[in-house]
Amino acid sequence: MATDEPDDAAYLVSIVDALAVGLHYLPNLIFLPLAVACNVDTLDFVFLHIITITMSLPSQTSVLVVGAGPAGSFAACVLAREGVDVVLVDAEKFPRYHVGESMLAAMRFLLRLIDITEKREAFTDFTKALGPGGHSWNVVRSESDDLLFPHAARSGAKTFDGRKVDAIHFEPYPHDGFDEPTHLANPGRPVSADWSCKDGTKGNIMFDYLVDASGRNGIVSTKYLKNRRFNEGLKNIANWTYWKGAKRFNVGQPNENSPFFETLDDASGWVWAIPLHNGTLSVGIVARQDLFVTKKKQLGLTPQEFYCEYLKLAPQISAMLSDAEIVSDMKQASDWSYSASAYAGPYFRIIGDRRLCRPLFLASRRGQADERAAAKWHGTKVAENYTRLLLIVMADGFDAAFKAIQSVIQGVADTHLTDEQVQQRAVESVDFALNSFDVTPEQEKAMVDKVIRAAQAAPETLQKMTPEEVDILKRMSHRVLHRNTTQENRGLAAFTGQVIDGLAANLERGDVGLIKVQA
Repeated sequence: MATDEPDDAAYLVSIVDALAVGLHYLPNLIFLPLAVACNVDTLDFVFLHIITITMSLPSQTSVLVVGAGPAGSFAACVLAREGVDVVLVDAEKFPRYHVGESMLAAMRFLLRLIDITEKREAFTDFTKALGPGGHSWNVVRSESDDLLFPHAARSGAKTFDGRKVDAIHFEPYPHDGFDEPTHLANPGRPVSADWSCKDGTKGNIMFDYLVDASGRNGIVSTKYLKNRRFNEGLKNIANWTYWKGAKRFNVGQPNENSPFFETLDDASGWVWAIPLHNGTLSVGIVARQDLFVTKKKQLGLTPQEFYCEYLKLAPQISAMLSDAEIVSDMKQASDWSYSASAYAGPYFRIIGDRRLCRPLFLASRRGQADERAAAKWHGTKVAENYTRLLLIVMADGFDAAFKAIQSVIQGVADTHLTDEQVQQRAVESVDFALNSFDVTPEQEKAMVDKVIRAAQAAPETLQKMTPEEVDILKRMSHRVLHRNTTQENRGLAAFTGQVIDGLAANLERGDVGLIKVQA
């Protein structure tokens, strides 16, 4: 990781690993020589390592979080800091490779909530993009995840990597109201999970609440609810690798060396170029899978040759790579957009894989709302966010949607604009607003239903819309874009200000949950 383990820590960890092979618990006496040999930061690192390799996964906890990516680790941090007994498990051993290196600026506010941004100065793979308050980070995911995971332990969570959850056991939970129209499901109440390690160790853990943050694997959605639906119009494939010696983006400008994103000339997809702390540039192509596969078969090239050939459709990024060389193997993954009919149920929530976490169970535990109301708040919020994205893409097509969100993704500052350009943007914003807010709730619901049906079937369905429906859809997408932009600027205030069924999020430490809002 970027904050490399201190040399003495690495040495001590190797000793600890050797000692721990035949031991269940290490004697407390070991900490005396450690205290003499190491500084506080080193001790902290070694202590957490010892805890991880020597402590058995408990047989019971209040909340089990499955998956230690950004969402799962963040959820565990929030819960533990609120005094909740929480266990966080992940199937992989950390650090592990994962794509997804660029954080949106809104992530800053969430990291501040768990007091982790103070660590970023020492964590040198965070690259500042813009000025104070107007920046985010580009990260090596194996390293950033390995920062969040130990932070969950420091916050009080019991953390275990290399433990895979194989099965979840449910008990009947008779209760009306957990149905799909409310983005809820009722497979029963989850009460325990079976887990295993690669060395053959197995066990079971009982819990009161479950957070499924297993992302693409989505154990609850895919194995038990079986409610995941793919967007047939957004079945893409991603191919990427890492380059050394690339030119920096926009040299001399306020956003120098920011991530850069470029649409392909044939409109089949787009390319990302994300600079990382070690001087490498992550460059990936996201394209329609059918077009990509067909073209690859026609040319008969190796994966790397085809990747380089395809990059020519992104001339600006190709120019940045003119003197660079590839320094890693090619990587490939499907990049399919999908949603589900439910994201919550009795005593469980589904988060992660592009979904932010909500006030996890705390409202229900603290009596701020009953379990159904709290679950519905979560499910509605997740579904709303996905639908907003879908509306933008389906309304104006890929290219228009990409241009609309590009400045948000890149964090392009307005500081380089002339007065005339600023005035023009102001005029455009006024026109944008005036043409975005005159859609009735009835029209909006009907259009959302149609868009979602089209996404799950085939995008050609939208070609059958009437001119009036097209106009409504465009107005709705404009409103979504306007809301996304203003929320990005307002940070957590936007999140806490949204009211669903008379409830809003409360993010004050010690009282995180939901609060009732007067009409």
